[in-house]
Amino acid sequence: MFEHAWREYCRVTQGKGIKNLLLSQNGSVIAQMHFDDDCLRNVYSVTKSFTSTAVGIAWKEGFLSLEENIVDCFPEEIPQNPSEYLKHLKVKHLLSMTMGQDRAYLMSDSRSRMQDRDWIRFVLSRPFTDEPGTKFCYTNGGPYLLGILTARRVGKDLASYLYEKIFEPLGFPFPSWEVDPQRNYFGSSGFMATTEHLLRFGSLYLNHGNWQGKQLVPEEWVEDVKKPFLKPESKEKDGYGYGFWTGPYNTYRADGKYGQYSVIMEEKQAVLAVTADCQNPGEEILLPFWEMVYPKL
Repeated sequence: MFEHAWREYCRVTQGKGIKNLLLSQNGSVIAQMHFDDDCLRNVYSVTKSFTSTAVGIAWKEGFLSLEENIVDCFPEEIPQNPSEYLKHLKVKHLLSMTMGQDRAYLMSDSRSRMQDRDWIRFVLSRPFTDEPGTKFCYTNGGPYLLGILTARRVGKDLASYLYEKIFEPLGFPFPSWEVDPQRNYFGSSGFMATTEHLLRFGSLYLNHGNWQGKQLVPEEWVEDVKKPFLKPESKEKDGYGYGFWTGPYNTYRADGKYGQYSVIMEEKQAVLAVTADCQNPGEEILLPFWEMVYPKL
């Protein structure tokens, strides 16, 4: 049954831009698809899930609190006479895309044209139009600030901290990663990884943050990231937790532009890792997987 479903999935997704795909269950790869070398690729917003992981580890180690006010976290960069909404902004709102801004900032189409060299001041000086925590607005601004805050609190840059805490144990090389004009690692995008790396990252979360007997990510954090901060507007829409999207069948995933995925499927004890160059990956890669393959696992 699974073999037939997998063959049909391969047929339906052929030509949809998949570069490499790995599907594991109970710790072993049970299916794969390769149309290119599994080299380092930009995994875009999967980066947000790595940054969330750094926040969770730093939180467990006592470097920061999710209830901290951002005006206290960035006292030098906060604009004079901050609005009441900005005063209410907390770390948890940066994680959950509920900052209270009604526009997305530092997105890929604008970063190359940025005249401002201080991106921290830029994000914090944009209008805050809603009470933080009440509305979802997907943006690169929040995770970027989280990466800066984490680096400042732990006393080392974001890449070095994550390499020490999870990347080296998982067998990743030291990260190749986009930086801002001040040479800070960009916590929202620009991380380079292979499909195998995405599989290991998903497996780490599937195993409740434990890797080969060592607890790399706090188990409480693994539970928190997959809880939607706000209820999705409809049953058909995915939710968003702390740097991870939630999906059907109680799954959750690291999700990057053009079809970069690390999907954690606890009920099936499985992980799906994908790198791709697809304009509509939700419809052309994920949806057929949910319809054809997942029920047969």
